[in-house]
Amino acid sequence: PGKACLVRHSDDRGQTWSRCRHIPGWGRTGEIVLHRAANGHLLAACRTNLERFVAGKIDHWSGLGVSRSEDNGLTWSRMDYLYAWGRHMSSLVTMPNGHIVLTYVVRKGYPPDANGLARFGIEAVVSRDHGKTWNMANRYVLDRWSANSQGSLYYLWAPQGSSTVLLPGNSLLTAY
Repeated sequence: PGKACLVRHSDDRGQTWSRCRHIPGWGRTGEIVLHRAANGHLLAACRTNLERFVAGKIDHWSGLGVSRSEDNGLTWSRMDYLYAWGRHMSSLVTMPNGHIVLTYVVRKGYPPDANGLARFGIEAVVSRDHGKTWNMANRYVLDRWSANSQGSLYYLWAPQGSSTVLLPGNSLLTAY
């Protein structure tokens, strides 16, 4: 508990389930989103809990990583850490051309606004090779806002999750 996630699968539409299996390459992760790329490989977008996360402290410092499986989940790659901290709670969508859009929340990483208030946001990055690499240099900022207070409850204005879906006409809708 608190150190790794386990995976189970069903081959009969949820009637029966496999035993829980630990994925060593995922390390200290949680809130994992599984997604199948256009080439059939599986992706796991993981909220990472690196050593800077201290029990009892706010979890906004968690990061974001992606692991891939080329054999339908039997084995998984080591974690590709996209962000070491401050970004997590992700969603994955494959576009008709095979590109994958990864949206996520930003809880840490923006400088305070002009009034000294914490800022939060929703961002996205794109993979053009089925999740092997991500275009981190060209991330999309979908929304950004400031907290409404500086007190100890400033984090109440932080995003709690993101979910992106592909709409008819190949446009995307992201809710958060």
